[in-house]
Amino acid sequence: MSCKVSVIIPVYNCIKFLDKAVKSVIAQTDFELLELILVDDGSSDGSSELCDKFSNHYSNISALHQKNSGVSVARNNGIERAKGEYIAFLDSDDEYAPDFVHEMLAESEYDLVCCDYFNKSKDEKHLGTIFENKAYFRKNFDLDFCKNIIREEFYSCWNKLYKKEIIIKNNIRFIPGVKYGEDMEFVFEYLRHCDSFRFIDRPLYHINPDNTTSVVKNGFDVQHSIYVFQNEYFSSTAFKDEMSEEVLNKYIFKTTCTINSEITYGTFVNSYKYVKRVLASDFYELYMKANYSDFKCFYDRVFFTLLKKRMALGVVIWRKLFDLRSRFSHD
Repeated sequence: MSCKVSVIIPVYNCIKFLDKAVKSVIAQTDFELLELILVDDGSSDGSSELCDKFSNHYSNISALHQKNSGVSVARNNGIERAKGEYIAFLDSDDEYAPDFVHEMLAESEYDLVCCDYFNKSKDEKHLGTIFENKAYFRKNFDLDFCKNIIREEFYSCWNKLYKKEIIIKNNIRFIPGVKYGEDMEFVFEYLRHCDSFRFIDRPLYHINPDNTTSVVKNGFDVQHSIYVFQNEYFSSTAFKDEMSEEVLNKYIFKTTCTINSEITYGTFVNSYKYVKRVLASDFYELYMKANYSDFKCFYDRVFFTLLKKRMALGVVIWRKLFDLRSRFSHD
């Protein structure tokens, strides 16, 4: 039987989780319709050998080895090797529900199929509160739809089914070297060439609650990169002004979150350097332009006033005092 779906798993030093991830693919009700491509990114913990073990045991599992080049290159190499009509991704520390492929293939007439996902530590809807359980067509890609896709819950590449023809025809790939947001840029570029989108309101993808890969450093650089990309992405739409404001407000909010986080978990000196760098960037002018003044409490009023006055030292001291007060109030 011909291959319908190519599942790509980038593998790097994940021996603790890889076995479960692969077996969740083998357990698919439509396993005979798919191929599994394990792309080993120069692992040194035994993951490489485990890839070969699965490859030697199953005719529709292959192992591809590359020198350590990052997850984007690994996924791109998987795309080049793929034989299926459709492509799906799975992170090496996550799992598919047994009917993931079956349910996604059932809706494969649509250009992009997306399902909800499940985090064992958070039994709640993620995308089900954003999208309706239905098909959306290009005429539905309106302002509300675009506001929804810039929410972080949508960014990931792994809970989706793609048509390989669209990927190849439009040369859509993951950008090498990007450590965070490579999913979002790939998904957005793919969606640019879609005429239809189908959301399945079932958590067919299971995230590992012990996953530590989501820890992000240099949060400001990440948010700035996302802002630049999304601002350009929506610049050609009929509602570019509205989306420009949405993207800007999100950038301002997320960046202020990174400032608070950096100060809370960083040293005093590093926090000061971080805040000073942020306030010396284009963030400050954009912050002033956005007139961000939705103060929820006294802490916010002081925090945002200090930002407005470009008082980096004051921002750090104020947050450190707030953290100290919170620590004592919980003791």
